[in-house]
Amino acid sequence: MNANTNQETDMTKGTRIYYTGDMANNEGFGTIVSIDTNRWGTHANIDLDDGRDIKMHPVHMIKTVYKRDSGTRIFTVAAVNAYWSTKYPDTYKALPETAAATQTHDLGNNETVSTGIAPNNDGTYTALTRVESKTFKTERGAFDWLARRGYHADGTKAVH
Repeated sequence: MNANTNQETDMTKGTRIYYTGDMANNEGFGTIVSIDTNRWGTHANIDLDDGRDIKMHPVHMIKTVYKRDSGTRIFTVAAVNAYWSTKYPDTYKALPETAAATQTHDLGNNETVSTGIAPNNDGTYTALTRVESKTFKTERGAFDWLARRGYHADGTKAVH
């Protein structure tokens, strides 16, 4: 029994994943929508949040331990959360198990402001603080920008 055999039992429909991308494909987050077994093994079909899909990806190649620059393309979101929370324990807040989120704040004068990460229709992400915003190609880029300004991905303020 090798180390990958146990992973196959951990992958289920609905598991959130992180796709690292490559030279021709942007990184992204997605969800396993089905797991199929045939004579060639067990494979996952994944729908990425930006509308792309990954068909028939071998389940044993979806890793549950995140290692940057390892050559692996797909990890579970839980693995990514574990990695980043140890690297940035004071500022990292676990990635949500759903798509990017924002919070709306009532300013008390019939105006509101949103903070957090908002997905755009073109596959980009806009990071929002109370005073500035910036659009990024990846959700990770938006998260890092918010973290440097003291915000979590869901728009809440980090406590220092």
